[in-house]
Order: sequence, then structure tokens, then C-alpha cells
Amino acid sequence: MCRVIRRLGSLKTLKILVIASPVLLVPVSLMVGTMRLSGTITRFLIHRDTLSSVHVTYDDTWLQAAHTRSAASGYEELYVGDQPLFEPCNTSLPPGQPAWGPYKYVGPFEYVKGSKNPCWHSAAGRLSCVPYFYLAGVSKSGTSDIFQRISHHPDVIVSHKEHHWFDRHRYYSRNLDDNSSFEWYLERFRNVTQAIQRDLLTSSFSKKITGDGSPSYFYDSLQWQRYPGNENCTEPRMLLPHHIRHLYHEARIILSFRHPVSRLYSRFLYDHRKDNSSETFHSWVVDGLAKYLQCFRRWSLRHCAYNRSLAQTVQLRINENLYPVLMEDWLRVFPRQQLLLIRFEDYCRNMSHVLSRIFTFLDLAPLNDTEMTKIASTEKIKNKGTGYKSAGLMLAKTAHILQEFYQPFIRRFARLVGDDSYLWTDVTISHQ
Repeated sequence: MCRVIRRLGSLKTLKILVIASPVLLVPVSLMVGTMRLSGTITRFLIHRDTLSSVHVTYDDTWLQAAHTRSAASGYEELYVGDQPLFEPCNTSLPPGQPAWGPYKYVGPFEYVKGSKNPCWHSAAGRLSCVPYFYLAGVSKSGTSDIFQRISHHPDVIVSHKEHHWFDRHRYYSRNLDDNSSFEWYLERFRNVTQAIQRDLLTSSFSKKITGDGSPSYFYDSLQWQRYPGNENCTEPRMLLPHHIRHLYHEARIILSFRHPVSRLYSRFLYDHRKDNSSETFHSWVVDGLAKYLQCFRRWSLRHCAYNRSLAQTVQLRINENLYPVLMEDWLRVFPRQQLLLIRFEDYCRNMSHVLSRIFTFLDLAPLNDTEMTKIASTEKIKNKGTGYKSAGLMLAKTAHILQEFYQPFIRRFARLVGDDSYLWTDVTISHQ
């Protein structure tokens, strides 16, 4: 999981190609991307075979151009809570779009004051509970290991890490007797509900909490067209975090971020454990980046980040790494003090320190050094990647073009969260 990585060389000598002509004839082997920048047409060429000679600007102008196309542009500083991110849409969608609903808000409920975890009594008197915290992302950033070690705190009770109700199970079934129902989700927390009920009967107070560790919640609002409020939109006004926020306004969100390049390769190796190679990864990167850049030249960053069809046409989870695009929306739905950001690389270097930050954030009772050391050291690393043994490190040319593609997003993310450590200047990328 925590790999030593070798740093790429300087990227300061990137090639920039600006062609004034509005018409450009090129071979089929080249993809042409066009973006309007300050009234001019800037074209960048990406060779589909090697992409090691990719031509992109090293500043953020192309990213900013795609950002300003968004209907949410100009609202970035407006906190909305569980309300829409921008005004209703007026555009006409083509025929065949999914029907709206019935995926409306659930809750909030009249939560029991004596329970730290959000729980409530039904009309029949039955106690039900939902998560106090969500380890909402990002996959292949240590989330399985983090969740497992959080569960060792004596006041945390979990039954399973990933429930995926908000992003998957809710949408993929046809009746209310299976895992699409809210009742199914509540049953996932029956063990903590029973423990809290015992506490309430004996002392009228319970400090026990539970969580949902589905790491795709951060990015997977790909079903947004089914949410009421997104009618006639080409990008979402309402997202998955809105539904978590509405259910329990005080929910705590933990997000673990990893350098986008190494995370993407780790995701590839995990998804394709039986048949992977660095050459396959390279060809899929070339294809995937070409498609996303083509989307960025026409649509907004948000449209492309939440575009389910686009995500399904590429072999790699490129959209999961669009950190600033996704994080900007989460920051408009949740107050900053309810979001804890950690770096995967820091967790690898000093697990006890990061776990201590997490326990403090969750307002859990502090543990002594012996207890913390036991949690951090007595268990094997959970879900550690093994695909490097068969595929080897990624190719140098792949690492180079991924760095070029993600660098503007990395800079924007660091500015957004106000933390230069998310520039990842202390991290190096392993390659052949």
C-alpha cells in the first residue's frame, strides 16, 4: 500500500503549440483539442500512439476556461448546505434521459439527544441509527486500512466497511424488498443500534458511533440525473453529498487523498489483477486522457467530472482524480469543520499521528501511547496492493504525460484547501 516512489524530472520545459488558424487538417493518429481562451482559439495536439510528446500549457488557463463554462461558476464561495448549487436549469435535454426520482431526500429525523450517534425512534418505538461519520474517499488511498484501524477504538462499532447505498444500491434494484430500500441500509447498522439501545436503557447516554466507509462517495454522483432538482441540466445542481448532509446535518466526513498519478496506477492494478501490464496501462491512459480533454474543450469541468457516459467509455478511473472539481462541491455542502482531509502519504509515514487526528476529529476519547501503538502496529496493512509484482512499475512516458495532465488540477486543489502539502512536492512517482 505504502510504496517508495521515484521522482520525475523537471517539467519546466513543456512544449506549447498555439495555432492561430481556425482550421487545421491533421492525420487520424492525432487528436485535436480546441479551447477558447481570451477570445482566441488555442489548439493542442495529442499523439494517440505515444502521447509522450503531448502539447499542453503548463499554466492553468485551459483548466480555468473549462471551469468558467460551468453553471456553478461564480457561486464557488456560496455555502448552500442541502440546497441546490445554482439556479434551476433552462436548457432542453435530448430525448431518452433517465426519469427523475423517486430518489428524494431521506430524513432528517428527530434524533435522540442522549446518543452521540444519530439515532431516532420510529412511531412504533423501534430505534434506528445512521452513520455519524463517512470515510468517503478516495479509493486506493489507504481507506480500507484506515477504516479498519478506526474500528479498533473502543467507542466505534462497525459491521462492514463499504455499504454503497448512496451511490449504488439505491438505484440498481426494482422493488423495496432488497438492498435499494432505506430499511436495508438501516439494517447494516443493527449491531451499533443494539449497543446504543443498551446504553440508553442503562445510563440514558451513549457515546458509541458508527460509520460508512464507502470510498466512492466522494466522486460517484454519476446518478445525478435521477435526483429531483437536476431537471433540464447538463451538470448537477444536486449531488450525493446533499443527501448525506440532509440525512444528518452534523455528519463528519473523512477524505484521504493520494497523489493522482500513483493512485490511478494503483486503481488499475487492483481492477485488473489477473491481466495487467504497464503497456496496457499506457494505452488506456492515452485513450482516456484524449477523451477527457475532448470533453473539457466543449463542456465544463463539472459536466465532464460527473458524466457517467464518459466514465464508462474509458478503462481507467480518471474522473476520481479530479480533486478540485469534486472538492469544491463538497465544500459548498458541508462546513469546512465537518471535513477532515488527510494525505495517504502522511498516513504511510506516521500512522499513529494521522489516527490521532482522526480520533480527535470524531470527538472520540483520546487513547494513550500504548493503545495507539497497538492499533497502528499489531495488524497487517489492509487491502495492500500486490499488482506491482506482475505488471511492474508504470512506464516513464506514462508517468510524464499523467503528471502534465494532472498538474493543473493539483495546483488548483492545493489553493482550494489552503494547504501546500497537497502540491505533493515531497512525493515522487515510481516508473521504469
